Amino acid sequence: MSKIWNVFWKEKGKNIEWSAEGMLHSKDLKEISNTVLNHLNKKNLKEISLLELGSGLGITSLFFGYNGANVTLLDKSEEARDLAKEYWANYSKHKFVISDLFEFNTKVRYDIITSFGLCEHFVGKQRKEVLQKHVNLLKDKGVAIISVPYKYGIFYRAAKKLAEVFGFWDFGLEIPFSKKELIEFAKHNKLDYELIMSGTYSSAYDLFVRKPLKALKINTKRRFDGVKSKLDNHLGSGLMIILKK
Repeated sequence: MSKIWNVFWKEKGKNIEWSAEGMLHSKDLKEISNTVLNHLNKKNLKEISLLELGSGLGITSLFFGYNGANVTLLDKSEEARDLAKEYWANYSKHKFVISDLFEFNTKVRYDIITSFGLCEHFVGKQRKEVLQKHVNLLKDKGVAIISVPYKYGIFYRAAKKLAEVFGFWDFGLEIPFSKKELIEFAKHNKLDYELIMSGTYSSAYDLFVRKPLKALKINTKRRFDGVKSKLDNHLGSGLMIILKK
């Protein structure tokens, strides 16, 4: 798996679809930040520590770092580390740790642990271990944010299949999650939780516009990221759980 991601960051990392400016103005990340601050009983993110697991460039963590959080990015890829330096250069500081996440051991505990698009790349024992890592590294009263693709998001599943058939799926093994799987994990750890669904419009656009055009060698930009729909709870591509100690 690490080889796949090294190739991805080396060949496509500079053309990543999510701009730094876009992340800093994300309404979704602002809402998530407010949820976290309410739980931590804080007015702002200053002096709050955040660890992103399997971070890549730390795209979403940039929002938190820019607004005062002390951010640590953890990834096994040196290519991702080098690209993160460029991505963060004009906005905020961060610490980057190169390590296999299963071998990462530290006495440090964090206020916030996040991952975006990580856990779905594991199965079996490792799938359980990567989820548990989010909880084990949290401070008391900490918050874990885990974002994964939704198992029953039909537009996402169809777009993924189309990408695989035409040979432009770049992400290796990816097994999406059900709500039940994440809820059972939260209950097993006796954690309060909040589920957030998203992505009906963006995944439908991917399926009916972006993926067919990409098959014709025509690249188009992402659209509708962050746009909410009443259908998200059933057809959305994104599933996020916020776990509260």
